[in-house]
Amino acid sequence: MSKKKEGNNFVKKYLDRKNYEILEENFKVADAIIPFIARKNGEIHFIDTKIRRAHAGFPEYTITNSKRAYYEGLMLTYVIKNRPASGRIGFDIISVIIIDDATASLRHHSDVLAEN
Repeated sequence: MSKKKEGNNFVKKYLDRKNYEILEENFKVADAIIPFIARKNGEIHFIDTKIRRAHAGFPEYTITNSKRAYYEGLMLTYVIKNRPASGRIGFDIISVIIIDDATASLRHHSDVLAEN
């Protein structure tokens, strides 16, 4: 199994345990893709994943202006297409370190596109 697929399986289990309802997996628009779109407490969460093996350490993430535009374009396309009832939408990143086939460490970074 690929590292990405294995990591996303850990994330899917995590989201289920945290009572997220997964609405879409691998939502794609042209060449852009977001691994998960989920709902919790009436809020829509667009969730990207960053995955590494244990020896590499936690993946860092940076949101550059071009990456922000990429994510915002995906979010806008989904909202226009699906017209979700929720008024609150956020963008999360879940970092995953795969320890072994049964174990991973996750960090959930919420609402990373929000202005400070």
